[in-house]
Amino acid sequence: MAGRVVSHECGPLYRLHVDDDLPLLLAMACAFLGMLVLLAGAPFVIFRWAGRQHEKDLLAWRELARVHALSFQSRPPRVSGVFEGVPLVVGVLVSGPSGQMAMSTRVRGGPPASGPEVDWLRVAPRSLASSFALTSPGPALETGDAAFDARFVTHARDAASARRVLSDVVRAGLVALPRDVTLVGTTGAVALAWRGREPEVPVLEQACRIVAQALR
Repeated sequence: MAGRVVSHECGPLYRLHVDDDLPLLLAMACAFLGMLVLLAGAPFVIFRWAGRQHEKDLLAWRELARVHALSFQSRPPRVSGVFEGVPLVVGVLVSGPSGQMAMSTRVRGGPPASGPEVDWLRVAPRSLASSFALTSPGPALETGDAAFDARFVTHARDAASARRVLSDVVRAGLVALPRDVTLVGTTGAVALAWRGREPEVPVLEQACRIVAQALR
């Protein structure tokens, strides 16, 4: 008899609590379903955002190719052709250990028929000089250009060859370039590189012009 009374009294109370909590339960269920929808769509949204950002970042590369009648491709980013009489390629380099990969922009030029013979040399910002010194097969070289030598350290296997490549125009261009660039010359080629994928047309043009001048 006592059991029936308890059951009779608790039943309505239980239904009353359920009725009171129903809006909260429905809200929680809707929030959970919304979260599932967001999680399911997140990869697609991120993929589309990355694609749009990739194309936005390459607007400068497209413009460089258009203005100078060069060839352009977006994946992987690449501009190639003859710039001011010198064949060159603008591309990206990805280097570094796994998990710490870094992207760089590189402008690499091959010599025209009348270009100078390029022996090994490296021009690096003084802030990076210590990391390059141990791998440099040649001694440090002072060019006599105060502004250039204050900003860069040059190592070269052959001083005469390095001075021919690092003409007044090339040194002035490197000093004026608003990036921490590294220039490397090897037999038959000169490459200029700096961190990141370059988003500005004037910087790309100036880098191409420096490489072209170095190979004339």
